[in-house]
Amino acid sequence: MRGLDTDVLVRYIVRDDPVQAAKASSFIFEVIEQGETCFINHIVMCELVWVLEYAYGFAREEIAGILEKIHATRQFEIERKEVSRQALDDYAHGRGEPG
Repeated sequence: MRGLDTDVLVRYIVRDDPVQAAKASSFIFEVIEQGETCFINHIVMCELVWVLEYAYGFAREEIAGILEKIHATRQFEIERKEVSRQALDDYAHGRGEPG
């Protein structure tokens, strides 16, 4: 298992810098090709929401959709997934507020 940080996830998702996006994708695919999973902790998930909302202007619905995809990707292992899932549900339904 290899950990992902916020910068890697942001580059992988947003793709605003082609060079950095390619590096992020290569890292993730390399981990997967080695039969490992990518670990994402709670702090990274929180930072991802904050960055997507405040730095990139993504809407709550877009962010919730991205988080759903992360949760559904079997190659991503999320710290205490059940807790993260509840937080995602709260956020998607307007009960969770970032930062």
